Formats: sequence, C-alpha cells, structure tokens
Amino acid sequence: MIAVPLFRGQEMSFILSKDEVNVAKQRLRITDAVYRGRDEYGRPFSLTAGSAIQTTSKDPYVRLTNLNAAIILTEGPASVHAGAGRYDIASESILFDGPIKLNTADGYHMTANHVALDLQTRQLLSSSAVSGHMPLGDFSADHLRADVQAHTVALDGRVHLHILQSPAKNYKL
Repeated sequence: MIAVPLFRGQEMSFILSKDEVNVAKQRLRITDAVYRGRDEYGRPFSLTAGSAIQTTSKDPYVRLTNLNAAIILTEGPASVHAGAGRYDIASESILFDGPIKLNTADGYHMTANHVALDLQTRQLLSSSAVSGHMPLGDFSADHLRADVQAHTVALDGRVHLHILQSPAKNYKL
C-alpha cells in the first residue's frame, strides 16, 4: 500500500487472508471513558469510568471500573465514587459490586454497599449496610431506598441516628 503512489496508472492487486486478521477478545472495550452533559435542570454533570468491557454480545452486562460521577447542585458540587459495577443493557440498570461513596458540598457523606440503580425509574436500592454523616448527625441502617427524581431517601432495618447537638441548632427542617 505504501508503494501504490509510485506505480500510478498500473493495476495492483493483493490478497488479504482472513487467517491473519486479529480478532478482538471483547465485543466492547473502552478505557478512560468520559460523558459530560447537563441534566433536565441545566446543571452540568460528568460521568467517568476507568474501563468499560462487554465480553460478547450474549453477555448482557458491560463491566465498569473506577466509576465517578459529579454534578454542580445549587448547594455546591456533589460526587459519587464506586470501584466497580455492571451496566445491564436490557434493563438499563447499574449494579455496583462494592461500596459507593457520596459526598456533597453541604455536608452529606454516605457509604452504601451492593447498590442497584434503575436508570429508567431513577430508583436506588442497597441490599446491605449504609452509613453516613449529614449536618444533623450520623446515621446507619441495613438498607437504603432512594427516589432520585423525588429527592427522597428511606432507611430500612436497624436504623440508627446520632444527632449532634451543636450543629442541630442551625439546622432548618
């Protein structure tokens, strides 16, 4: 192919052997993926993944590593980090394999384990322990249910809340 410009006007042919073609081991492989945009309220956000791999077209999951999400809220920036997860293409949901960590500028910090996020209904559910800190105090529970759209969070099973007296004076309900 490099010599083609030297032989103008002459016909050239070549044979490509399919035996010598490299075949990818995965159907989909992306490294250092970044997605930026604005939500329905015009707030800027970004989603990043260290890698995204789907082994075959029969595998319904895209395996994700080093997941980070950030958004600029009215109260300031908020971020979520997870080490690994699986995106289910058919159900449009993400299953996080380990803990996820949420941090907001206005003092909310939470760690939840084994979390599922349904992207269609915007429902979040943890199948094991959750703990965190908020301006009112510290909390923990066996499970977490959240409606991202409605901005509601429900803690289930052995819920504990330790209210901090001094910050509570300035807390508005």
